[in-house]
Amino acid sequence: MSTASPATQELEAVGWTRRLASAPWPELAAPIGLVVLVVAFGLLDSTFVSVGNIEAMLQASSILVVLAVGQTFVVATAGIDLSMASVMTLGAVVLGLTFQATDNIALAMVAGVLAAMAVGAVNGTIIAKGGITDFIVTLGTLSAASGLALILADGRPINVLDRFMLKLASGGIGPFSWSVIVAAVVAVLAHVALFNSRFGLHVLATGGSVESARAVGVRTARVKIAVYTLSGLLAGVAAILLVARVGAAEPASNTSFLLNSVAAVVLGGVSLFGGRATITGPVMGCAAVDRTGQRPDPAGPVAVLPTTRGRHRGRPGRSVNEVPEMSTLTTSPVLTASHVSKSFGSVQALKDASLVMQPGEVTALIGDNGAGKSTLVRCICGIHPPDSGAVEVQGKPVRFSNPEQAQAAGIETVHQNLALVEDLTVWQNLFLTREQTRGFGPIRIMNRRAMAQRATEMVSTLAINVPSVKSRVRRLSGGQRQAVAIARAAGWGSSIVIMDEPTAALGVQETAKVEELIHDLRDRGISILLISHNFDQVLRLADAVTVMRAGRTVATRRGSATSGDELVGLVTGAIAPDSEYQ
Repeated sequence: MSTASPATQELEAVGWTRRLASAPWPELAAPIGLVVLVVAFGLLDSTFVSVGNIEAMLQASSILVVLAVGQTFVVATAGIDLSMASVMTLGAVVLGLTFQATDNIALAMVAGVLAAMAVGAVNGTIIAKGGITDFIVTLGTLSAASGLALILADGRPINVLDRFMLKLASGGIGPFSWSVIVAAVVAVLAHVALFNSRFGLHVLATGGSVESARAVGVRTARVKIAVYTLSGLLAGVAAILLVARVGAAEPASNTSFLLNSVAAVVLGGVSLFGGRATITGPVMGCAAVDRTGQRPDPAGPVAVLPTTRGRHRGRPGRSVNEVPEMSTLTTSPVLTASHVSKSFGSVQALKDASLVMQPGEVTALIGDNGAGKSTLVRCICGIHPPDSGAVEVQGKPVRFSNPEQAQAAGIETVHQNLALVEDLTVWQNLFLTREQTRGFGPIRIMNRRAMAQRATEMVSTLAINVPSVKSRVRRLSGGQRQAVAIARAAGWGSSIVIMDEPTAALGVQETAKVEELIHDLRDRGISILLISHNFDQVLRLADAVTVMRAGRTVATRRGSATSGDELVGLVTGAIAPDSEYQ
């Protein structure tokens, strides 16, 4: 009998309820389902859990595991690859034809994999650069790859009789066949790549929010091309295993491979909306699909059981706390935007807008909703290239084609939408595109511990009440998210920090902390561009004020030489624009 007080018991019950509510149930679906199936089949047939049957299941599942891993990377970016089975078939046919022509199995395998990779790269390029939906593109390449395989093979199987392929199909180490070992190695490498590499983090960020990922410098188009190319590569690896098992390249595509790979990925807890993924879940999902679904060929393929501080790679040559050198004696502007215009279709968001920022000053940019303030900021930081006009940083003309280039030039931005990826943790958002890594040469993994420690320091400067830097952003309040975005921009010690409504969702105490941080950044010689609708805040903080209306710059004022009434008049049009902007 419990001796705890009723209040203690109630708190414990609430704790357990929260733990159950926060548990990753989608990711647990595959393991739980697999255990249930094993128990059920074991009770129905005592030979089900025998060593021989398990070996047969693993052997049968190897091809599907390789395909499911490739599909996982695609789905993690909120995409889907409907062409995998056909690409695998095309790779097998190219392998067979190359072997017939050269009698060199190594060359044949390379040719098969390269052919599959080429199709994947085409898929990714059309989707990322052409802006066509992945469903339409991969559905088209499904038909194209199937037809090309039939044409190349003249509709007949191509025999591939080779000693290496025979060993790949029937040999192995102990109870594990080589095909099972290949599938396990693919799964392990995929897990490391997805959760311990910069590429994997960028994949999850792209799937979580393309707009937010792009705003902080992730090359989302490159990521999409890469995951579809990887999907093609793994389809080529699966083609090798398929040819080894069958002893021939069969030109007729089997769609059950595609359907089962998608089913395994979804059952394994990978979100079809992107941003959340796992490798062990889909691998175990393959086993569940294999036990409950139709076998794709007489052999029954489908599923295998799984089994010092980093170097700064985002901006080499600049540490987190390092402030770029800037002469405190110079009077030349740190940033100048002149006659910038930007249209989106028939809507002209900016019409000859201008802005000047002086070193070590807080410049406020004000205007009514729709005045063009955020668009001007996006043109400055590389999200939207301006249609016309010029931007200079430290007196040098620049034209940023992406936010990464702006960050390299010392411009950090707190966007109005915060540009946070909700499915990533706080530390992952703080270090996105600036990941610290460790390793040897090109083989490097993320230094997760070092980044988490540094993230804790960055967050603590704002006294944010965040449970942990390992918490996912989706679990934070609006104020906590705003503070994380500010900590990211301020923590990297840039020469220019742009803050778009930084205190919009903050309380009184948090707002005071942000204003204190702005003063601190200015004292360190960093220039601040503050966008705010709070004129009292503007007058407290700003050294200079630029006013916009209807996409145009209408006035500039020194903060000490203006008033709230004058700023309201300039914003509303009650006071005429300055002569230089008329």
